[in-house]
Amino acid sequence: MKRHLRNSESGVILLIVLWVVVALGVLAFGFATNIQLGMRSIRNTKDGVSGYFLAKGAISESIFEMMKISQPDTPQEVGLAFKQQRTAYQPLSITLETGSAQCWIENESGKLDLNAGSPALFRNLLIRQFDVDDSLANDLVNQWEEWRRPKLDSNGNTQGGPLNSVEELSGLKGMKPEFIYGFWRRAPDGTVEHRRGLLNLATLYSGSAGINLNDAPLEILQALPGVTASEAKAIASARTAHFFESIDDCQQRVPIQFNDESRNLVSIQESTAFAFIASGRAAGSDYERTIRAIVKFGTNDPLGYRIVYWKDEEI
Repeated sequence: MKRHLRNSESGVILLIVLWVVVALGVLAFGFATNIQLGMRSIRNTKDGVSGYFLAKGAISESIFEMMKISQPDTPQEVGLAFKQQRTAYQPLSITLETGSAQCWIENESGKLDLNAGSPALFRNLLIRQFDVDDSLANDLVNQWEEWRRPKLDSNGNTQGGPLNSVEELSGLKGMKPEFIYGFWRRAPDGTVEHRRGLLNLATLYSGSAGINLNDAPLEILQALPGVTASEAKAIASARTAHFFESIDDCQQRVPIQFNDESRNLVSIQESTAFAFIASGRAAGSDYERTIRAIVKFGTNDPLGYRIVYWKDEEI
């Protein structure tokens, strides 16, 4: 009887010991997991900070290059080559021991100005870029035009008027986030394509309803009234050889005949505002940081330029 009791007690003790060991193992595993997560979080933070400053450095370097080529003693062919690189969406790249960064430069004159732009161009862009049906496109354009029209409320306060950011379009009923930020989709041939959003195709800083044919992205060219997709591609291809010197030059070289509406919307005049989109990545990291900035040149500021928009983004 005593031996049976001792055996039972030994079994209970052994079971308790096993449970204690299991509990300690679980605690140790959880502790190790927390340490790994903490280390990963610290590493991601470090890589994010490095990527951010690399992207910021790429913007500073790009601004410096823009200022340098604008000097009177810069050979014309150097400035032209830089502009060709910019309009071909080839980024300025920097590589350091700590990582690398790229910066794309876009002149704002090639985009739809949300405060001065054409309703017809906005409507066509919604339909052709985002596959919006006619009814929704018309509704969004009407809301946009109403928004731009300043008016007094019952208290005498002004409402509406010029937009302060492209993202404000999210306040339009029916406006989807993918229309602003872009989206990925599968094309009919099975390939995956990226549709750029209004953040890349619209601006607040050109100050003109006109679209610069030398800087307009293909999506904007395709949205011009009366311009077909094949004609838009022909315009984009023709300007890679050398830029259009006039609207007539474009019509002769493509060839294309702009209708009255589209001819009033096209120009070859550059804006003083440029978009700088830079991405930076620390060495050995897959984590990118992106900065989007709008810079106006030729201002009265001591440096000769002013940053009018700055947004930090993450990838």
